[in-house]
Amino acid sequence: MSDACATRSLERLEAAGDEGLAMGRLVDALVDEGFDEVEAEAVIWGLMQRREVTPHGYVRRRLRRSGGAGGEESFHRVYEYVLRRWSPELDAQLELPGT
Repeated sequence: MSDACATRSLERLEAAGDEGLAMGRLVDALVDEGFDEVEAEAVIWGLMQRREVTPHGYVRRRLRRSGGAGGEESFHRVYEYVLRRWSPELDAQLELPGT
């Protein structure tokens, strides 16, 4: 895991405060700073595994796909985590009863 990428990820999430950042926006920002896309994604998943970052919501987007020549349009939903710095309060929401 790139220490520089992890540090920038945590700095950006800290700056976002309680609102957090959608994972896609965080990856895009890191790529804009020169980090590799695949590396940035791996770093963020690693931060979640180490509980330095925690999901605190999600963004839902409804996407429309064209049916092409004469076809019907179709719609589907895409979800992505909103992340923020780890906190005991938010971490507790991930615990399932009886675990």
